[in-house]
Amino acid sequence: MITTLRAALAPGHPPLVMLHGMLGSPSSFAPVLDTLSYPGAIAAVTLPGHGTPAAKLHGSFSANVHAVAASLPRECYLLGYSLGGRMALGIAALAAHAPLGVIAIGAHPGLAPEEREARRSWEREQSTQLSRGLDGFVRHWEALPLFRTQSPAARDAQRQARLEHEPAALGRAFEELGSGAMPSLVDGLAHFSGPICMMAGALDDAYVAHAKRAARLLPRLSTVLVPAAGHNPIIETPVALARLCDERLRTFTNQREETHELAQL
Repeated sequence: MITTLRAALAPGHPPLVMLHGMLGSPSSFAPVLDTLSYPGAIAAVTLPGHGTPAAKLHGSFSANVHAVAASLPRECYLLGYSLGGRMALGIAALAAHAPLGVIAIGAHPGLAPEEREARRSWEREQSTQLSRGLDGFVRHWEALPLFRTQSPAARDAQRQARLEHEPAALGRAFEELGSGAMPSLVDGLAHFSGPICMMAGALDDAYVAHAKRAARLLPRLSTVLVPAAGHNPIIETPVALARLCDERLRTFTNQREETHELAQL
């Protein structure tokens, strides 16, 4: 399901579609929305396994990618955070109708084979924990080291939205959409003709490393570090993140216009 977050500020610009993280929702992007100056319409997708009633799951990471891709406008930019970033990269790598460009925040294009099984086991544990109740799971989730840089106020601001999901569907989402279930997207992304930017909070060591590794594997990919942010710059440094996203989207737009002009020659 796509939710319109903001109408276009000016005609002639492709829409920007946002994909939220695990336990997130379209409202997760509210902290950056007012500051983002991109002139196209802005929308967000409720990802499979999320929301109430839960958006339909499709059995595998690739099947879910294709289902989300089918719901998108034919020409759009994608901005995804964490799970949403991996889904955005998946759409660029696997879908028949690729986006115009992708900004992936706190994401990666696939784990190394030796890391994948350990991650899959961890995701099965999360699914089991969810079966014991959503409230306790959300508190467990908020305490993960990944989110150590978030202030208590930022953490608390997300809690109500995180509680507005169906535990059983979220458990399945961990098993179908998690990093352990995700294939390597590197080969598909190597054939993607649009621009890709991997962003990571400068304090998010693991995802800084993921971004650097992706840049080594995909030389056309650009990387941007968000100063003073950890894993979730959307709530930690929203103004800085919006500025960096606007800069990158302007670059995407300029590249698209130059390509179009060359095609007319």
